[in-house]
Amino acid sequence: MSKHFSFGLESTLGTAVAPTKGLPIRAGEGMKTLVDLRGQEVFDGSLSAYSDYYQGLVTHEGEIETDLDSQAAGYFWRSLCGTVTTTAVTGETGIYEHQFLPTGNKASFTIEQYNDTFPVRYAGVLVNSAKITAEPGGSILATYGLLGRSVVEDVNSAATVTYNLGHTFTHADVAAGLKVDNTSLPLVSNFEVEIISNKQAQYGLGNVNPQGFASGRYEVKGKFVLYLNDSNQISFYEAYLDKAAKALEITFNGDSLSGTNVNKESLKLSLPKAYFSALLNPINAEAARLEVEFVATLDASTQTLFELTLINQISSYAS
Repeated sequence: MSKHFSFGLESTLGTAVAPTKGLPIRAGEGMKTLVDLRGQEVFDGSLSAYSDYYQGLVTHEGEIETDLDSQAAGYFWRSLCGTVTTTAVTGETGIYEHQFLPTGNKASFTIEQYNDTFPVRYAGVLVNSAKITAEPGGSILATYGLLGRSVVEDVNSAATVTYNLGHTFTHADVAAGLKVDNTSLPLVSNFEVEIISNKQAQYGLGNVNPQGFASGRYEVKGKFVLYLNDSNQISFYEAYLDKAAKALEITFNGDSLSGTNVNKESLKLSLPKAYFSALLNPINAEAARLEVEFVATLDASTQTLFELTLINQISSYAS
């Protein structure tokens, strides 16, 4: 069996390009096309309830799940966010830091799903959401929600694909754990954060496919489990009850990129202003723990909702 998922950066939304960059994905539905087939209901003496059918609006959407990596992930965050600022790491050769912020024009893809002998390509694909999930003993998973503009027709053969992934993150790469107000929390178990950009498809007369996507307003939410081993963690209850803003940060550190072992392939997500939206302390046979849910909002002092930082050997995410 031969199956792959590949993508290529478009210079213009919906103008298809060769999808030559590969991304290993988990089993799932992937992208799909939904056709709103509408019946024409008339009374014409026929036994049929509808005299004919026509296409209403066509939607191209789906999601993919992959192991979070230090290189290919940057392309998907560029599509989700829009703005990426790349600088060379001081004192190093061939090591770069990329900062992603939710502003600016979003990058679009042409993607291909190849299932044995059946290649399907979509043009004008944008990332509408990204979710990062971590749990003890597992790899770090990234789930990307996708929206597309159209299916590319007359594709008879699969694209030639190359994979540039860098380090694939696992639970062992969360050495510093989750930080709250710059203090590392011990014994953080399951962690999840999701960022939704709420892009809206724009339809016009004369075409069943969306002609573009309007930027929406971002939602940021997540949850984690914290095992209790310190009475001072009662402060979480106080922060929850008082609606106290907290800065959250999680970092995944991979392979060393320098001889000093200082610069590593890494991904860091920062939420400068978050609130605990739910907090449970279940009484059961398991060790005492807090189950915490959170939401994030814009930090007025920095004008930042969230920031993602990648360090790797990719010099640019422009192509």
